[in-house]
Amino acid sequence: MQAICDERKKFLNVFIGFPGSSHDSWVLQNSPVFRNLSLLCGDYYILGDSAYPCSDYIITPFKDNGHLTRDQKYFNIQLSKGRVVVENSFGILKQRFRQLYYCKLRGMKKLCHFIGACCVLHNIANENDLEFMDEHINNESIGEVPSNEPNTSNRVRNQILFEMRSNRR
Repeated sequence: MQAICDERKKFLNVFIGFPGSSHDSWVLQNSPVFRNLSLLCGDYYILGDSAYPCSDYIITPFKDNGHLTRDQKYFNIQLSKGRVVVENSFGILKQRFRQLYYCKLRGMKKLCHFIGACCVLHNIANENDLEFMDEHINNESIGEVPSNEPNTSNRVRNQILFEMRSNRR
């Protein structure tokens, strides 16, 4: 399951049906959301982990090959703090619907519908402030930054990094 969540842990988009062994970037590239990123995102960005490609609409951490600048490390930390909401959303979903751990449904179509229904019910519970196990989820230079990653789109990420640096001063 691939999901896009907002800051309130609401599932905005789910894409279900690929085997768990599928690489995240491959699933993304085959999802309907990928084909419509410019329309869906508009002036917003999707925060992704390092498994996803960095693009004009998907912001990912700088790859740490041992040569990150202090600002790039800071950027990665701040990005991680924003992404923790997605991890918490999945954790809460699995706590609310513990059947997701050991689902015995047969047939891919039934299983996908079941997971989708759990996401819808999760959103309804969040919207109505229905607390359920939430307390048990752990929350734990000017110009372009030189790129140390080949074949990635750094323009947006570098602009955000520049704005973060300006705001820290």
